[in-house]
Amino acid sequence: QLDAATLTSWPYNRPDGALEGTLNVAAVEYPPGAVFSVPHVDKTDLQTEAPERDVELPLSSTVCKLWDSNFEDEEDMWMSDDLSERLSMFNNARACHGDVLVGGLGLGLVHQWLARSPAVTSLTVVERSPEVVPLALPA
Repeated sequence: QLDAATLTSWPYNRPDGALEGTLNVAAVEYPPGAVFSVPHVDKTDLQTEAPERDVELPLSSTVCKLWDSNFEDEEDMWMSDDLSERLSMFNNARACHGDVLVGGLGLGLVHQWLARSPAVTSLTVVERSPEVVPLALPA
């Protein structure tokens, strides 16, 4: 069963706060009780008839966000690893097996899950923005 506690506890080494070109990555702490809107996904306990629903965090969680510029506006955000993002990847990541090709590195979340999956025999990630690589995969 998939719930907010499971989503926030999946193994994942978040990138450290860093700056690369015009991109900034930062960790944002959310306390227990913080609310996230998440999409409807079949076969989870988050299922509902509505296209989205609010889920309250049962415990504190760190969310990594990548912005273009100086964190001035949420509109500048390229990506994050919040509950909505994790949930949108969950069923696809769980279904992957064999040789897997991922378009986009993102913050490294899905490739780390896939690398740990015994069903995945090889993993190739294609990223078109070179400045994302050192942010998501620090040396």
